[in-house]
Amino acid sequence: MSAKTARTANQIAYDALNELSVCKETLQQLEALLWTIKISSSTPTREQRIAAMGASVANDIHSGLDNSLSVMRREFDALGGAL
Repeated sequence: MSAKTARTANQIAYDALNELSVCKETLQQLEALLWTIKISSSTPTREQRIAAMGASVANDIHSGLDNSLSVMRREFDALGGAL
């Protein structure tokens, strides 16, 4: 039985930033999917309006997360956190 090595705060922060990056990319994909649904027909439907609203929300969250990630990565690197 091997003992599990404790992770450092640096490793945990690095992994958290990577996980947030994955979330950001997922939001981009969701936005693209919702815009595709929105433009799938020339006749506007209720579903298309909902898809457009969802795409807009995904874009807003993605943009905010993108800005936050940039700031956090700079701070992480400034503290010598780059692995």
